[in-house]
Parts: sequence; structure tokens; C-alpha cells
Amino acid sequence: MPSTNDVRPYVTAVLEEAVNCLSAYQILDRLPAEIRSQVIAERGMPGSGAGKAFTAASLVSMAAAQVVPSLEPPHRIYVDCRGLTFSVAGSPVVAGHEAIAFYRLRTQEEMPGAPTEEGV
Repeated sequence: MPSTNDVRPYVTAVLEEAVNCLSAYQILDRLPAEIRSQVIAERGMPGSGAGKAFTAASLVSMAAAQVVPSLEPPHRIYVDCRGLTFSVAGSPVVAGHEAIAFYRLRTQEEMPGAPTEEGV
């Protein structure tokens, strides 16, 4: 069964490529297909109606919490995601909670190409 140690390097790679914050759903979707499929097969598809508390996104979230420099803003923020749908492996996923964490390795100023207040 995959552990946080197994997925941590892949989660790190996804976050290193990200231009901004990503949810565990988005990170899971961007993992290499083979790893993503294995995690989903063993932990279950995430989101509302998953039928269990610890799914593939939970594992990714735990790994992301281990790689971000801090669990405080700006590296981890919580966003109200009511009404949002994410895509994981081509399937729509509605978040299992009203507020979910978004992660990033670098601050806004450290992210090349990230939108600024002037550019939004």
C-alpha cells in the first residue's frame, strides 16, 4: 500500500512545477499516471461520496504537508470550495469538505510567471 514516503517525491515535483497554489485533488491529478492509478486503486477515489475518510487525496495532502516549508500561510491556505468541481484522472470530483487546503512551495514573489495583483 502506498505511503506518504512513496508519493512525497512526486508531490514535491508537482509543487515545484506549479505556478501557484494547488489542492490535493490537483496534485493527485498531476502525479504520473502510473503512481496516480496505484494510489487511487489502493486508497480509493477522493471527494464527496467516497464512502471513506482516508482516500487518495488524503494521502497526497499528508505528503504535501510534509514538503511545504510551513503549514502556515502562504505555504498552506484553506479555501471555501463549495460549488467547485475538480478533475482527477478525467473524472469530476466534488470536494469532500467545504474548505480544503491549497499548498505551494514558494511565495508569490518567488514564483516566476505567477499572476500579480496588477495582472489579475
